[in-house]
Amino acid sequence: TSEIIKHALGIRGLQEFLATKYKVQILDIIEESDGYKTFILDKPPEFNFFPGQYVNCRSGNSLNGMIIKPLLLAISSGCNENYIELTARSSSLAWNSNYCLNKKIGDYVEIEGPLGTHFPFENINNKKVLLIGGGSGITPLRSILKSVSTDISIKLLYSTKFYDNLLYKNDCEKWINFGHIICLTQEKRQYEKFQYQRVTKILETFELDYDMIFLCGSIDLIKDVINILINKKDVSSTNIFASLPIDALHGGPVYRGDHPIFNHSS
Repeated sequence: TSEIIKHALGIRGLQEFLATKYKVQILDIIEESDGYKTFILDKPPEFNFFPGQYVNCRSGNSLNGMIIKPLLLAISSGCNENYIELTARSSSLAWNSNYCLNKKIGDYVEIEGPLGTHFPFENINNKKVLLIGGGSGITPLRSILKSVSTDISIKLLYSTKFYDNLLYKNDCEKWINFGHIICLTQEKRQYEKFQYQRVTKILETFELDYDMIFLCGSIDLIKDVINILINKKDVSSTNIFASLPIDALHGGPVYRGDHPIFNHSS
């Protein structure tokens, strides 16, 4: 009950009201794929976060800030890195929330945070952890991978429809070499290290000897995965944590698997 209450309050409580605003410089911009870019921002010394949390991002223009809703972005960098990474599409349309990222290296943006609930990162010592991500849902899971110590047993399943949809392609090469699984569901390439099936299919034959499972992706993917984990693989819902970016303003973005927002029926 306390877990549900905590997540239900989320940033609708005092968190957003009290969040600190920072004007930060763009140190670098990395072109990803599918129109996405990774913005590397100067990290204020007092900015501390856990994987799964996000920031509100604005252009820094006070007039735009009053008219345009802030852009909600999960932090994709590691907790201990001396910079902040945010991955998203920019926009040249002045009324679009993504317009705040229509910037170049050396420019400034305003961020507010960190905000929202987070993955129970502080409780994963001596645990085996499974990460499952779809599409741009890889961003907070990447933060976990870049934050954990090397002695943590961790496995990633990351899925997109096509190769061009994969974010962090350089990281993907490294992840595959470390035994993580990258899936393409609607394309086959001449590369034997990719899996060419859905994450849900892989899970049905997967040996799930993991203590904690963290998810991020579309609501449909998350519900399908949770359904398999609970109803077919006998995973306790209290060991599952899922990030729903679309619901970040309503108590999330990270919810435990027994939260009412998920439908556990088979």
